[in-house]
Amino acid sequence: MRGCLLTILAGAMAFGSAVANERPRLHVATDHVPPLAFAEDGVFGGLAIELMNRAARDAGVAVDYIEMPWPRAINTFAHTPNECLIGIGRTPEREAQYLWVGPFAHGGVGLFALASRPMVLKSVDDVIDRHLVVGVAKDDVAQSFTKHIDGLQVADIALQVNAPRMLEKGRFDLWATGAILGRFRAAAQGVAVREVLRLRNIDVSLGCAPGTDTAVLGRLQAALDAMRAAGTAARLERAYLEGPDMARGGK
Repeated sequence: MRGCLLTILAGAMAFGSAVANERPRLHVATDHVPPLAFAEDGVFGGLAIELMNRAARDAGVAVDYIEMPWPRAINTFAHTPNECLIGIGRTPEREAQYLWVGPFAHGGVGLFALASRPMVLKSVDDVIDRHLVVGVAKDDVAQSFTKHIDGLQVADIALQVNAPRMLEKGRFDLWATGAILGRFRAAAQGVAVREVLRLRNIDVSLGCAPGTDTAVLGRLQAALDAMRAAGTAARLERAYLEGPDMARGGK
């Protein structure tokens, strides 16, 4: 009987130890937003994903990824503890909606023109005064910003992927979009563009639903900060955002 009791106690202790040592787990959604985040053959990559994976490894956190369009991701991954969005812009409007880790990249909303078109803009007032038409996709972070600018002439873009070609064909004068994603999308389609005006600077971050363990997020933030201090983050940023393979989203 005593031997049986010892066996039961040993099993219980082993189970308790396994539970205690189990890593906290985050479920993370992202859209297809290369070079920040993308999936190829079920494998997730990109600047934000690689930084997240390294930070999670150093912080002892397990991460499960899923790819879905931003509107759906925001509706389904922003309300339950331990569910997060990566590659999302940390805007003042969103600040209180999430618990944040970042930045994973420094981005923003910019106005792009064809590289072949000489244009100097000092402010949004220049855009309005010159009656320039700005193309904005419905699912882009730029929409929530540009729709509040009085007097701005906006042309709706049904699909963001079509924007560079529409700009090239003269459907509008300027294209408002994410500063990082705009360069990538244009390069991927062979359309030469340049950013002529930055409307807002926005950090690309990890936003987690309220109720997510802040101690876990603090460990992730500390690991990310350590990578920045060591120069690792800067090296990865150069590889993903400035390298010759940017158009393919890789290093």
